[in-house]
Amino acid sequence: MKFVFTWKPRLGGSATENEAGVARVLEVYSKWTPPSDATFHQFVVRADGEGGFAVVEGDDPAGLALSIFKLFPFLEYAVYPVIDVEDAVGLLTEAVQFRKSVKYAGRLAFRPCRERAVICAIGSSHAPVSVPRLTLQSPPGTGMPEHHELRGRHGRRLGSLRACQAPGG
Repeated sequence: MKFVFTWKPRLGGSATENEAGVARVLEVYSKWTPPSDATFHQFVVRADGEGGFAVVEGDDPAGLALSIFKLFPFLEYAVYPVIDVEDAVGLLTEAVQFRKSVKYAGRLAFRPCRERAVICAIGSSHAPVSVPRLTLQSPPGTGMPEHHELRGRHGRRLGSLRACQAPGG
């Protein structure tokens, strides 16, 4: 699997403390070796000195994590699993074709209603309608209710929305 690692220095002390931290990370780095089962395709530092990037391929997450842990006191890391563009294009094409094959049971319209944005359910589907991190739920067996509960990703009630007249309806 391929990953992109990013890092930036953990600064925050005085200039003298930061200088000592840079000296220490260079000392530790001089003894560090990449995991034998990982391939570093790119290993670069930002020209402004504010961090760097590595494109690494490996099948052992523990070995990659150990590399991070060795320098963790000095650097803040972010690790992203990635795929090559050529592979992504094929997957994206397949995903688009899948979405085109799914027929809509209804649709949502977003429009202002009394100076507030309101989601209006249109159609006959009473299943929850997922919006990123939000769910619009019609109470079961009530047809088109006047109010919908708005819940967050973990089910916490965020509020309610008033159903309004659909455009042209």
